[in-house]
Parts: sequence; structure tokens; C-alpha cells
Amino acid sequence: MRQMGSLILAAVVAVGLALACGESKPPPPPVAGLDAEAIIPLDAGELPSGEDAGPGLDAQDPGLIRQDAGFAYPPGPYGTAIGDTVDNIVLSGFPKGTKSTAWSTVSLADFHDPDGTKGTKTLFVDVSARWCSVCKGEAPELTELCRTYAAKGLACYTSLFQDESGNPARRDDVSWWMTTYGIEFAITVDPGFQWGLFFPEEATPFHAFIDARTMKIVGICMGADDGDNQCIHEGMDDFTRCPTAVCPVNQRCNAQGQCVRN
Repeated sequence: MRQMGSLILAAVVAVGLALACGESKPPPPPVAGLDAEAIIPLDAGELPSGEDAGPGLDAQDPGLIRQDAGFAYPPGPYGTAIGDTVDNIVLSGFPKGTKSTAWSTVSLADFHDPDGTKGTKTLFVDVSARWCSVCKGEAPELTELCRTYAAKGLACYTSLFQDESGNPARRDDVSWWMTTYGIEFAITVDPGFQWGLFFPEEATPFHAFIDARTMKIVGICMGADDGDNQCIHEGMDDFTRCPTAVCPVNQRCNAQGQCVRN
């Protein structure tokens, strides 16, 4: 991406000056007609929070699934910076947002598309918290952007890690976020803050662009972005313009959406 690095730095500076989540307008009312608990009934033995009725949180927070024989996810080493392959984070949530039929496991491997058969060029990751006013302020636009760019090969994924009080997020937080903002793409709960490997809590929200062919991180945006989400807009444009998120080595994506030699 042409200016992704400078935009990341600008966003981080903004976080350092005023923190990412200061005062902002209250969230919009829930999308009319949407009720997550009415649309998606609880699974047998499941509590409204998304926890299993038994001890522990395993059903809610599966964690990381490692490479093994027959598992097609790209092998490590894994990292958290641009150019690194992202580990296969596996959480629980609604795989298709309000269009889901059940609360189930959602993994990054679900978006891996090495041969393009899924039609996914780029995965856009949004990590937010219910206490974060910046997250709430940008959520309606992200929903619309994800809907618009889906036709261009963008898949979207949101994960909530804390509630309004800073406690680990639960299923009801995910349901509230999903119905309030009309999310129709994957949304998960991250009570163990697995995504915390990528950014400090005070830099919330975190956004990343991942090449679906290789699962390598190709862009990162963190914290407040001058109120206009420039970093996100440029990332969605840059990483969906050509047939693949990133052109082959020694090639670039031109204005006509073609990978051409430098």
C-alpha cells in the first residue's frame, strides 16, 4: 500500500495524544427488525453469554489451532507485523453475522483462499471493544464499506474483546454489536484477548488487511484515524483493485486494476 506505513504512524500518534477512544456520539439505535436471540436460538447446554453450561470457557474461546498433517493453513513462523503470516486464531461467534444460523467456531482458516475458489482477495480484520467510542463511531461505516467491497473480493471479520466495563466480552456483547450495526459478516468474541498480541489495549480499535492467498499481513491501521478512516479506505481500495491483494514480486497494481511490471 502506497502510504500505509505513514498512516499507521499517524494513527498511533493520535492514540498517544488523546487515546483512541475519547468522547463521541452515542451509537445508533439497533437496526430495525433485528434481534440476535430471536434470530439465532441458543445451542443446547449454552448460556446466553456464549459460555458452555459446564466449567471453563473452552466452547467460547478455542484459541489457536496449530498446524498438523492434513491441515492446509500456511505453516509458521507466525508474526504480528506487516509481511508476517498470521497465526490461525480460532474463536466462537456468528460466522455470517445476522445471517448466521448458529453460534459456532470461526477461524482465520475459514478465509484462507490459496487458489481463489472462494473469491476472497483480502480479509479485513476489525478488533473492537464495547467501551470504545471510536469503535462505535466507525462501526456503521465499516458495515457499509464491507457490504460495498464484498463484490470486489473483500471479506470482513470483527472481534470484540471487552464489554462496556472493561471485562472480557461475552456472547451478549457480540449479539448487541451485531444487531446494533447490522453486521452481516463474521463476528466473534475474544474474552482471552488473543488479538492482544497485535496491539496494546489503549490503541483500540485495531484493523488489519490480510492476503487471503498467503494469510500474510499486508496492512495495519490502529487507533483514531483523524475521524475519516483514511487508512481503512485506502487499504480497501489498494488491496481489492487487482486480481490478488498483492501483486507478484517486481510487479505493481496499476490504475486499471492490472498487475504490471515495475
